Amino acid sequence: MNNEAAPQKFHFRIGEIAGHLNVNTSLLRFWEKEFSRFIEPERNKRGVRLYSQKDFETFTRIHTLVKIEGLTLKGAQDKLLHDKKAFKEKDEVIRTLVHLKEFLEELKKNLK
Repeated sequence: MNNEAAPQKFHFRIGEIAGHLNVNTSLLRFWEKEFSRFIEPERNKRGVRLYSQKDFETFTRIHTLVKIEGLTLKGAQDKLLHDKKAFKEKDEVIRTLVHLKEFLEELKKNLK
């Protein structure tokens, strides 16, 4: 997963978000269906999904909850509903730790 902050744009295509999170677009389409209460893409004239900055951040939160913390989809839905502020702070810490782990693994690899 790319640990950089989401680029500041008005709309994102599904491939951009998938690349940022290092997941398949099919997973994002599944999450969009499961988390339709939180993710509401627009569609252009050709029917291509266009996600807002808020949608991008929601996908990032879902990714953290499901893929990193191991919550079920129901658990992630509940967490999104009830714990927005606390999640944001915890998400920052988790992303920093994941980034640090990747850095240390790369450093270890380079020292060999």
